[in-house]
Amino acid sequence: AALRTKLDEVDGIFTPNGTSSSDTLAALKRIKQAGKRIHIGFDSSSLLVEAVQQGEMYGLVVQQPFAKGLQSVQLAQRLLQGEVLSNPRLLIDLPVVFVNRDNLQKPEIAGLLQLPSR
Repeated sequence: AALRTKLDEVDGIFTPNGTSSSDTLAALKRIKQAGKRIHIGFDSSSLLVEAVQQGEMYGLVVQQPFAKGLQSVQLAQRLLQGEVLSNPRLLIDLPVVFVNRDNLQKPEIAGLLQLPSR
């Protein structure tokens, strides 16, 4: 109910994680407002990607979870082999990617949105 009463006061909605993105999408669908306001979510799921494809969400800010996992495993391997880090507060920076209907089908974007095949 709060979303319906406040929706006219906002130009857009940003949801900071997959759960809030899915919940907000569901609420907007219930009040028939999905796609009528700019809604940008963070993270991806098949539900959210489909919402972008259907125009129910404007876009998603997507992390690079597989690259994060790969770099973490590589770092753990180096530590197990005895390497000492010069900086124990090592920061691995992987940029996020903005996904919308215009770039959704690009191979480099599609690769961020699905699990790698085994």
